[in-house]
This record gives sequence, C-alpha cells and structure tokens, in this order.
Amino acid sequence: MQKKLMIILAILVLFGCAKKEELIQKDLIFTHSNSCQSFSTSTEITVTISKKDYVKENKDFFWKKALQEGLNKINRLILKQYLILQPVESNLHIESSLLKKIGQLNPIYDPYVTEYKQKFKIKFKLLPDITLAGRVVSLKENTYAIGENELCYINFFKNDIGLNELKNSYFFVGKFSPEQQIVNIIGMGKILQVITQKRNNSNKLLAEGEMLELQREVEVGDLIFLPIVTVEAINPPMLKANPLQSEVVVQPKLLPEPDLPKETK
Repeated sequence: MQKKLMIILAILVLFGCAKKEELIQKDLIFTHSNSCQSFSTSTEITVTISKKDYVKENKDFFWKKALQEGLNKINRLILKQYLILQPVESNLHIESSLLKKIGQLNPIYDPYVTEYKQKFKIKFKLLPDITLAGRVVSLKENTYAIGENELCYINFFKNDIGLNELKNSYFFVGKFSPEQQIVNIIGMGKILQVITQKRNNSNKLLAEGEMLELQREVEVGDLIFLPIVTVEAINPPMLKANPLQSEVVVQPKLLPEPDLPKETK
C-alpha cells in the first residue's frame, strides 16, 4: 500500500512540474466541427497459446492476446501509411464501451506442437475528437524525449471515459502541427494505471502510459487518442445436414453366378 501511494505522489509531483511547460491551449488544437474525420480498418489474426499458458491463464487469455497482436498489426499499417488526421471538438457521445468482445471462444488444439489456436477479426476506428483525447504532460525522470518501452504521464481533456475502461487500454500518439492544424500518428502505447486528481472543483484523469512501437520519439505536449475496437472470435462453420434432402438408398446389385465347366469323369 505504501509503495502504491509513493507511486501516486510521484505522478502528482511530475504533473505539477509539467504545468510549467508552455503547452498549446486545447482550444487552439481542437477546432469546433459538426463532424469528425475518422480512420477505420480491420484485420484478421490467428492467436496461438501454448498448452502451459492455456492451463495457467484459461482461454480468456485469448481475448487479451488478440487485442494486443491485432493493434500491433494495425499500428504498423498506420505507420506505413503516415496517417494524418484533424483534431476536432464535435460533441462526440460514446454510447458504449471502447472495447467490445463478440463471439464464442472455441480454440483448436494441435497435439503435435501442444498449442491452442483461435482466429479473430479486429475492427478498429480512430476518432481524433477531444472526448477520446489526452496529452503527454510529463516524461519519466523529466527527460526531453522518450522512446519505446519508456513511461510518460497523460492528462485527459475530458472525463467521459471511466477509470475501469481506461485501465490496460491502448492509445495512439500523435504529433500536432499548429501551422496546418493536423496531427500525425507516430505510434502506440498502453495505459498502466489511472488516478483522479481534484483541480478547480472538478476531477481530472491522470494516467501512466508505456510506449510500445513508435516511429518517432515522444515529447511533452504530444497528443494521444483512444481507439474504438471490436474483437470478434471466428470459428469454422459447422456442416449441417439438410433435413429437406431426400435420403438415397443404394441396393447392392447381385451379379449372376458364372457357368463353371462340368467335371468330366
């Protein structure tokens, strides 16, 4: 418990230092609009889990691994395309969870390699709206920039997303260009823990995030966006007999016995 409190206090201290940074005001980043440009894509993956991990973690571990591997694949696609979006404030309302799980898990076991396999389809949408956005406010040890597998601290602009949904969720990092009013997506990360801090009579969400795969280094002031993801378990179709199909009965055809030569005396 004491260790956890020390971590939280360290985050708050870093957050207090981050306020001294000259950050661009959010009103100059997110332009008001009635619509929001989005990036959508989907991909299919096959997740493999060893028999040992399957017994230890149970088959629900497939969902976690499918999300991770699916987003890694989509992130590489985004980095290859040099994705550019325009951040907006469009009064976006999130009606349901940012992460949906569809279908039933029915992994297939391969006894030759002692592994379980399950196929998934990942549907992905990235909306550069302020409702799903945050900003990097501090870097671990107050360094100038960080890379992969390093930590940062994120302040969210809105409080529409709940704490439980933010924990262990993934985010995408963007570099904002004030001159062009666009953001370039440069990689992804994962939220490790989230706390609430009371400021100006309102609760603010503050998160600790770990950078995963990046194209460029992350700096204070960079934006982050939470994606909307659907993970669907895919199983091979079951072959069903047609009840309307008439049954064909084949009777064996008896061949006549051949005439054998008679035995001579």
